[in-house]
Amino acid sequence: MPRLAILKGGDRLENINNVLGLIGSDIDRAIENKGSDSLFIKVNAIDTHFPLAVTRPETLDTVIRYFYDKFERIVVGDNSFVFKKYMDTNIYSHFPKLFKKVELSDLTNFGSKPIEFLQLNGSVVTGSISTLPKEMFSISMSLPKTHDTFVFTGCSKNGMGCVLTKRPYVHAMELNERLIVKKVIRSNAINKINLVNVIEASYPDLSILDGYVGMEGNGPMFGTEIPLGIAMCSMDSIALDTVMANLTGLGYVPYLPLCHNKGLGTMNVEEMDIIKDGFDDFAEIYSEFKPHPHAKYQTMVESEFILPKIDFHLFFGIAKRFHRVKDKVFEEMANTN
Repeated sequence: MPRLAILKGGDRLENINNVLGLIGSDIDRAIENKGSDSLFIKVNAIDTHFPLAVTRPETLDTVIRYFYDKFERIVVGDNSFVFKKYMDTNIYSHFPKLFKKVELSDLTNFGSKPIEFLQLNGSVVTGSISTLPKEMFSISMSLPKTHDTFVFTGCSKNGMGCVLTKRPYVHAMELNERLIVKKVIRSNAINKINLVNVIEASYPDLSILDGYVGMEGNGPMFGTEIPLGIAMCSMDSIALDTVMANLTGLGYVPYLPLCHNKGLGTMNVEEMDIIKDGFDDFAEIYSEFKPHPHAKYQTMVESEFILPKIDFHLFFGIAKRFHRVKDKVFEEMANTN
């Protein structure tokens, strides 16, 4: 029976520290069973130009301090622009100076293995995914957010940042094709399978959800803040994400039952040992999120459109991330000189 700890409180950092204490004996047992003296903390660092969308440095500081004496080596990272391009200037760059055991990584300096992504056109694209979550005791640190493709993102989907090459093909098509809503709908049955394979390959030993605030609406980057005042942790990432998705009122999250059916975790609340602190009833921590504007298209399998419909949310999202496009262009120019 998976144990899940949920704590409600008025201080973000105390919430994180105290919720870990609620299952401290489970954590120590898991560390012993893993048999590794190294810790990998997979932060959610999609783009630190959007602070609401990423793991807060102060939250990471709290987690590092909690685990610091339990490991000889601590790797903090994500295969994102934050670590690939801004390693020395990102919001986490001070941690190696503050903690001598801590190193930052985009994960490419560790082992990897191939992973296949099915495509809408029937082809298969082979990428690579980090093996770090399997080699070290791994923690997924994330936030509860709506998502532009997968309805909801929490700790299990955070493993997407472990995909090192061909990550866009998890969506089962090219980026420009994702602008066509009809194609997105047709890809739904495939991209969920790709995502579940990623989750299986990157499954964490421990999931920590910083739910002091969440993101609703146009997530996972451009949504708006919604206060929650909670923290959650569990060895069962699927159980944690299931409970959090229910607490947001977002409804059906297609990849979670696929993970459940594959045996990666449980969605059955009656099978969970839920430890509550700071509240008595789930109604006290329920906060209905505004779904992503295209949430209904993320669960459809057949298109209702005769003519093509453009996903302008994705189009303007790309425009908002012009700094990343600019960096990629300059990198390609440098490589050709």
